[in-house]
Amino acid sequence: MIFDSVTRRISGLWSARKGSLAVEFALSVPIFLLALGGAADYGWLLLAEFKARQVAATMADLTGRSDVLTTAEATDILRTSYAVGSPLRMETDGRVIVTHVRTTTADGSFNDWRVGLGGGDPNSLPSRVGELGDEADLGSIVLPPGENMVVAEVVLHFRPLIGLAIREERDIYATSYSRPRFGIVALDDD
Repeated sequence: MIFDSVTRRISGLWSARKGSLAVEFALSVPIFLLALGGAADYGWLLLAEFKARQVAATMADLTGRSDVLTTAEATDILRTSYAVGSPLRMETDGRVIVTHVRTTTADGSFNDWRVGLGGGDPNSLPSRVGELGDEADLGSIVLPPGENMVVAEVVLHFRPLIGLAIREERDIYATSYSRPRFGIVALDDD
């Protein structure tokens, strides 16, 4: 008799519908929040990569529009990266380096001058193009004699927005190349 009573109650649990919506909701909400947080993290990463490329392209283009730049004008151009890189914090998490690469003879190209913003002295900022005055490392790009190029590099320190899907911080690197409109861009030290 006691056994029949317990069996009836247990079998009655399977057919009971009271509270099933609350249980389903409680089981599905964490999965939904995880998917939402993951989408936010990956969206933030894609935005950061896009903004880094956009800042690099803008810096190379703006620098290549003059034939002579003062250091103050070059710094003002680099400060526009704050607006171009928004909503990311380029002023605290970013570094912009613009290098003018020149070729004078068939000996190859060299890094003529460099300006930078974020992270100290622009001439001491690490650049993948090479050291100032040394031969430029342009990868597969070969400049013929007499040609010049503006190379903009952007390093953006990425921090995940929520940290559910992407947990680690990383540096995003972007490079853009631009041909100066007037040939050589000279840097005039005020």
